[in-house]
Amino acid sequence: MIVKDYMSGKPITVSPETDVRRAFESLKKYKIRQFPVVRNKKLVGIVTDRDLRTALMRPGLKVEDIMTNDPITVTDETPLEKAALLLRENKINALPVVSRKKELIGIITVTDVLDALIYLLGFKGEPTKVCVEIPEGSNMEIHDVMRIVEGAGPRVLSVNSDKRSKGLYYIWLVRCNIRYITKIKNRLKGRGIRVLE
Repeated sequence: MIVKDYMSGKPITVSPETDVRRAFESLKKYKIRQFPVVRNKKLVGIVTDRDLRTALMRPGLKVEDIMTNDPITVTDETPLEKAALLLRENKINALPVVSRKKELIGIITVTDVLDALIYLLGFKGEPTKVCVEIPEGSNMEIHDVMRIVEGAGPRVLSVNSDKRSKGLYYIWLVRCNIRYITKIKNRLKGRGIRVLE
């Protein structure tokens, strides 16, 4: 997956000369958290809701007085995982997306990355979470449990172990209903595995 697949194209921007109060009102109007700052189609900075809120107490300021100059950027061909790492490592909410000429072509936010994760995990269709406990000394492994679960009908999306309790696993399922849950419980019970949720 690459940034181009999840970024917002044609983001709302401000110029460096925009008055801080006017920029803040626009931010509230569009319900966004940051503006790329653009001059002659080129990205020159980024300004956040926090920057603007702080600057409201000081009349007469322009966006260029408070913006972050030369913000961290990505291209539309940047792998999504690299964008996610940049967001996390730098504790920022958005990355402007620029062309080779440094012209702004989009923006990718933490929300966009989360949307990609939700899509990747298949969580759009309200998955069902089942918690199973494999007792210590059991001859069953988690892959055996997954085979039994899938044999009952639903598809396994992902499996997570509980770091606090050895032998506890959370299995996320799609295309699952109460009939399948009952079937899963019965099949696992017969093999000594408890279904807790």
